[in-house]
Amino acid sequence: MWRRPRYTPQCAHGAHRDGLRVRRGQLGAERNQIVVRRRRRATCSDSIVLDVKKEGRERLPGELDASAVACNFGSPVDRCLWQAGRVSRYSVTWCVFSLAVLGLSAGCGKVTGGLADAAAPGGSHDGGTDAGTDTGTDAPPELRQVTVAVEVGGGGGSVTSDVGGVSCGQACSAMVLDGTPITFTAVTPGGSAFMGWRGDAKTCGARTTCVVNVAGAALNVGARFAQKGTAAWNVQIGSLVSDSARVVGDNDGNSYLLASHGGDIMFDGTPVAGGVSILAKLSPAGDVLWKRSLSADAGFLKLAVVPSTGDIALLGTYSKTVDLGGPSTLTLPGADTGDYFAVKYAGSDGHFLWQHPIHLDDTDDPGVQGFAVSAAGDVLVAGAFNTSFNLGDGSVTTTAGLAEAFMGVLASADGAVQWKKRIGGADSGIFINDAAFDSNGFVILGGNFANTMNLGGAVLTPNGAGRRDAFVARFFGATGQLSWQRQVGGTGDDSVEALVVDTNNNVTVAVQYEVIATEAVTFAGNTLTGTGTGTDIVIGQVSSVNGFNWAKRYGGSGGATPAGFDVPTDLVLLADGNLALAGYFYSASLAFGGTTLSNAGLTDAFVARLSIATGDASFVSRLFGTGFDTVTSVGRAGNNVVVAGGFQNQTDFVGTLLTAAGGQDGYTIAVPLP
Repeated sequence: MWRRPRYTPQCAHGAHRDGLRVRRGQLGAERNQIVVRRRRRATCSDSIVLDVKKEGRERLPGELDASAVACNFGSPVDRCLWQAGRVSRYSVTWCVFSLAVLGLSAGCGKVTGGLADAAAPGGSHDGGTDAGTDTGTDAPPELRQVTVAVEVGGGGGSVTSDVGGVSCGQACSAMVLDGTPITFTAVTPGGSAFMGWRGDAKTCGARTTCVVNVAGAALNVGARFAQKGTAAWNVQIGSLVSDSARVVGDNDGNSYLLASHGGDIMFDGTPVAGGVSILAKLSPAGDVLWKRSLSADAGFLKLAVVPSTGDIALLGTYSKTVDLGGPSTLTLPGADTGDYFAVKYAGSDGHFLWQHPIHLDDTDDPGVQGFAVSAAGDVLVAGAFNTSFNLGDGSVTTTAGLAEAFMGVLASADGAVQWKKRIGGADSGIFINDAAFDSNGFVILGGNFANTMNLGGAVLTPNGAGRRDAFVARFFGATGQLSWQRQVGGTGDDSVEALVVDTNNNVTVAVQYEVIATEAVTFAGNTLTGTGTGTDIVIGQVSSVNGFNWAKRYGGSGGATPAGFDVPTDLVLLADGNLALAGYFYSASLAFGGTTLSNAGLTDAFVARLSIATGDASFVSRLFGTGFDTVTSVGRAGNNVVVAGGFQNQTDFVGTLLTAAGGQDGYTIAVPLP
């Protein structure tokens, strides 16, 4: 049997000495239990913290599972029990702390012992005499306060752990031995979503289970839940002038925020001077993991995240010498008055990786808007120019026409030019609005053109004289040679504003399509039903070999000037394989199938989930107020979407009310979709 250890701990304030007895119970309620009993001589009230562990082999289901358990001995409690089960050896470690002077202790002891046989619960035991071994009175480990705070928003959720006292649905705390690893588990009921861990557990991200060690200090663990279809968290960028934000997300649920602000702001508790942009990585729960300031001498247009590393690539402009954090500055060559650049920062902590200039030497060049990263981290840049372009490798290509296009790929490791190509033909009037890689390394470009355009295949001409048609085209990734192209539009002005490639390499495009009263709205020869005016939103999908898959038309009419204009701004592939579409509308109302959004101001913003197979909307929500409310970008962050843009006055987005500090504030909001 277990024998009384030779060590007798002393009350923390020195009033009396007391003893513990550790044995295996054999009768009544104590049968097949590990019993720790305190003798009753003491008059002081101590808390004895015990760590009971199996020895010798893995435990079986239902057997001992206790760690750092506090037993407050004294009337009427004088014992602690653990189910022994089939385990033949245990160790019991205890420390004595005064409840009156918590945190001061007299010492610790440990006893180990064997049971002569390992009878199952309810069986017999031979009452063997294996003795425990006392390890003495080493300095005790300290108790640390462990606190759990649970935020549920409009939904629900709770946290459980393998340590007593820190499992709850709102707030709880317990004293736990220093050095104890604690496994926390997020429990999410139906209709709610677990967003992620916070505080000392925030590095666990959105994983359901998180292991945190109690290590030398108090531990504060937070967990954030939210009701699906509502805003889980938001970051507002508000100065007294004009501000904006863009966002992308990664597969782990992190978000990367690019914030531009004209005046002084506070960000993450730190003052930031006006004009200095901010790049920040946010946890799935919306907390800042790292941040860095970006040069006030640069403007930042787009950002993209490398799926495999989390590294961040930015596209920007500069009109004077600019410092992007690298070993040297970027300068303008010759008579250039404004140029572009690509820069990459590490996803781990935001440190500088490389920078690369993109020179367009005409002051009225259409510019660079096509920007994407491959799975391996290569960076695609694409744009339009009037006179010449130079990707920074010393090679300049001139054109005699108006708005030809170019594209080029920069190496993941250092930004070196891998290849580049001039496309479109002289005087094509081409604009590149979005770009992507597919999984086979093909390059996808989308935009619009005003005159005859030659991408390397059949020459395309707009359907309306003096108007613009939309296009989407695929090019071979190693050479820029055309693979296929598709023209979209009627006799009005039409443009591909955003595109995305899915796991089957289908290409989905979001088109701002001008509605002409005397003609049908079409995509790939298919007439689309709808009653909107001004410009409608057409979402169409073609296969990897340019076959038609489906198309949908969403739109409205009336509203503020320009009346009936509905604008798609971004499109992203979600974790479940479906699509998230973002944009804004001037129309008095905007219909997405059976859901109609009403405009509360000048423009309202929206985000919608669309089926990857049909384009039908299954969820739609809006950001609405009395001013101009817009969306610049939508990103996938794990199983959620993050949306960024700008708003005026006061606005409401899926239950979150925001009030602007100045003319226009920037925002980023995370929404777990139902």
